[in-house]
Amino acid sequence: MNDRTDNIPIFPLKVVLFPQSLIPLFIFEERYKRMINDCRKNRSVFGVNLKSNGDLNLIGSTANVFEVVNENSNGEMYIVVKGVRRFRIINRDYNEMGLMFSEIEYLDTVNINYDELVFNKAVELYNGIILKVYRGQINTVNKYDVKWKDGTHSVSFHMAQKCGLNLSERQRLLTIDTENERLEYMIVHLERIHSQLKDAERIENIIKSDGYIQ
Repeated sequence: MNDRTDNIPIFPLKVVLFPQSLIPLFIFEERYKRMINDCRKNRSVFGVNLKSNGDLNLIGSTANVFEVVNENSNGEMYIVVKGVRRFRIINRDYNEMGLMFSEIEYLDTVNINYDELVFNKAVELYNGIILKVYRGQINTVNKYDVKWKDGTHSVSFHMAQKCGLNLSERQRLLTIDTENERLEYMIVHLERIHSQLKDAERIENIIKSDGYIQ
């Protein structure tokens, strides 16, 4: 393996994990309890891939264990995981416990060569929705924050956590390779949400059910 490929365990879930995002998980199956404990011990990552309608999406995000909130006497755990890096599954196999292991290819997560006008438009649309729906409970995006420009964070992935994208839309965003294209994708969605804000209660319920932690 090199710095572009790896072999990691895969956790198929009905969730899309973005790099830098946090999601809570309840771990109760033996194979995944062992996987999580191995990752904790070795400070290693596992893959989170969306499984929908019986199909496993090949593009996912690696994750590490950010926090163990509670661990029961039988080994069941409430944990928080953090997305690290996008990847694509090349091939896969299963161990004796039925845990999937895959050879993966890492994908570039952040491309900072985005159009400033596109960036500003997406952020303004997003902030307007956040102020309307959350009324100060969720922070707006500071467009001057250096992390959006130094290649460490993707503002599109950050915004996607709390703006009402459905599962297929989140997965589509995860597959897009450049930040500028992701921002353009987000603008289309955010403009649609803005046009529907008169139905604020329904939109608020959609967005607040996204499941990410901020």
